[in-house]
Amino acid sequence: MPRVSEEIAITAEDLAGVSSFDDLARLFHEKLNWPRPDWPTFKDVAHLYGIPQSDIPGVTALAAVQKLDEWQQWGIFLVDFGDNQLRRSDLRKILHKVAEEARKEHANPVWPHDNILFICKHRDGWTLGYFRGENLANAKLHCFGWSDPHRARTALTRNLPELRWDNQENWERAWDAERLTKEFFSDYRKVFEQVEKMVVGLETDNARRFTQSLFNRLMFLCFLQEKGWLEFNKERKDYLFKLHEEFVPYNEKNYHEKRFYDRLRLLFFSGLNSKNHAGGARKYLEKLIGKIPFLNGGLFEADPVLDRADVYVPDEAFPIIFDLFKRYTFTVTESTPLDVEVALDPEMLGKIFEELVIGRHEVGSYYTPRPIVSFMCKEALKGYLQDACPSDLSPDEWNKQIYETR
Repeated sequence: MPRVSEEIAITAEDLAGVSSFDDLARLFHEKLNWPRPDWPTFKDVAHLYGIPQSDIPGVTALAAVQKLDEWQQWGIFLVDFGDNQLRRSDLRKILHKVAEEARKEHANPVWPHDNILFICKHRDGWTLGYFRGENLANAKLHCFGWSDPHRARTALTRNLPELRWDNQENWERAWDAERLTKEFFSDYRKVFEQVEKMVVGLETDNARRFTQSLFNRLMFLCFLQEKGWLEFNKERKDYLFKLHEEFVPYNEKNYHEKRFYDRLRLLFFSGLNSKNHAGGARKYLEKLIGKIPFLNGGLFEADPVLDRADVYVPDEAFPIIFDLFKRYTFTVTESTPLDVEVALDPEMLGKIFEELVIGRHEVGSYYTPRPIVSFMCKEALKGYLQDACPSDLSPDEWNKQIYETR
């Protein structure tokens, strides 16, 4: 494969200019050195791969890209869901049809199932996915994408740069969720230890417990703002960062702020942990913390030791913390054993708990990984169905029904 020009970073402004597959083709040509600024496609994909439109009703258009050069190692499919949501089950149907064709002898281009790139346009934005695994039936769908280009942090810094045309043998790194998790935790630990040293009013183990509590609360808010549940000054995107950027100490009547952590106290304890949001003070609260929901849980309950009035972190800590969170994309779509979204999902809270919580060995507090939870659920479901739905199926046949049904 010939050498290509030096890599040029893709920016949020570049993604904001992408509204069609043609736009994306030009962008990939200019920034990722793909060989053509357009993607010629086969005219009749249904005939070529035997995929009836009725099999994938959520897809409005499907196209297979012709080989762009003689060094191409991956098949490329363009899947347009129109105004519909992306349905991963439709991608599996397409994959199975293409894999069937790959086992036949004919002149049309065919690809192994784990060397097919799906580029999907849907009502929520763009998604790029591929199936990883030696066994087609159990191949995992890995995805990354973006809806708001200015919040596509992980896609811009870690996913898209791996899709350089001269890097096709390593394209799977663009969907490496495990690598992303390790990178995030490495960055997280460095920032955590830096902020831990800034804590005022606590020492040793309590300072670490305070830092862990603060980071857990802030990360949880990153997931809440992703769901659009938090609003500040009529803005629902990046609520937490906007709250910090527009912070001005409020010193009127009976409430006096000295630092941004005072505002967080109000958010945590009078907002998120208060069912009526301080009753008649609702308008006053909305002015300072915006519109937020009541969360019926223990995360935002005040701790008598950690949340004393004399305990805080200085304002210098928050640019460090928020710079970390801004470098990654958070998602509320939790991955499953067969579908993996390459972003930070709520499971990350459990993984951090596993690594950083003090005294978990003594009290037996451990995070249960997703594959084990999946296995436990399937075993429980199998036992229930065997009792509730008597049949002539053997134990092996029951296992097949439970573990191979998608």
